[in-house]
Amino acid sequence: MSDTEKIIYTALLSTIGSAVVAFIVNRLSSDAKTKEIKLSSYHKDRIESVKTLYGLVVELNFANTILFKANGREWGHEAYKSALKRWLSTFNNTATYYNKNRILLLEKSELSNKVRSNLAQLSVLRKVVDTEHNYLDGIEEQFGGQLVLFQFNG
Repeated sequence: MSDTEKIIYTALLSTIGSAVVAFIVNRLSSDAKTKEIKLSSYHKDRIESVKTLYGLVVELNFANTILFKANGREWGHEAYKSALKRWLSTFNNTATYYNKNRILLLEKSELSNKVRSNLAQLSVLRKVVDTEHNYLDGIEEQFGGQLVLFQFNG
């Protein structure tokens, strides 16, 4: 191989090498931007799910407060039944949202552990509230409509 051929061959390899390196750098840069966008989107989704869960937990706390203050005899049948219905709906919405979004809430995080623990404790109350609600429905059905709860002194 002559000196001229060596120079041409070296220049050709250098040009091809530079093009390959430029292609690889461009490809890696593009992949990094795509992953950055996906990671940014993940964090945005996670923040949104925490924000929504917080709102649901606040609603559940409010429903708890109303339910624990409820007195069927003083409130009347409809108000008491409404408090039971609201609590059941709020509990179900919170539990469903948490279970659907657990992956975004990082299942092993402190927040997720506290929410899961509270929902587990409240699930016992859910059974009681559901039983009470069904009992009121049964009484309404038996007596044909809304009832006024009376307190008997005896």
